[in-house]
Amino acid sequence: HSSESTTSSASSSLTMMMSPFRYHPSHVLDFPRFMMSDPFFSSQGGAIEAQMPEMRETDNAYQIQVSCPGINPEDIQVTIHAGRLVVKGETKSSRDGWESHRRVEKSVQLPESAIDTTGVEAINEHGMLLISVPKIRLQTPTPRSIPVKTAAALK
Repeated sequence: HSSESTTSSASSSLTMMMSPFRYHPSHVLDFPRFMMSDPFFSSQGGAIEAQMPEMRETDNAYQIQVSCPGINPEDIQVTIHAGRLVVKGETKSSRDGWESHRRVEKSVQLPESAIDTTGVEAINEHGMLLISVPKIRLQTPTPRSIPVKTAAALK
């Protein structure tokens, strides 16, 4: 009996030793972050930056931050259609015979019925694009008295 449990625990230990996720099982969930830390997948060298835009909600607006380092404000396009906010930016430069290409493309879905697309603002501050999408202000219902008329009064 003891040899079976020894074999079983040895087998279990061997499996744990061979598991690539033994020390960091969170890597399964953090794979996109792991990819973005690798220079091959980063925005350097022309790859598309794939991190999600940072978004927070206030009482009056949705605030979205998108990192656009090295991209001039005139090379950034911000559009909104059917509640989807899209940010695209691209820049190319060459220096000392080397070409550099940087591209950013991000999108986020907002609740279409709750936003005022006419008041959207985008500000580029030191490579960080700050976008404010105002919420539609719903009027608070106020009680109202409705007069009741007789059918004879309508004739």
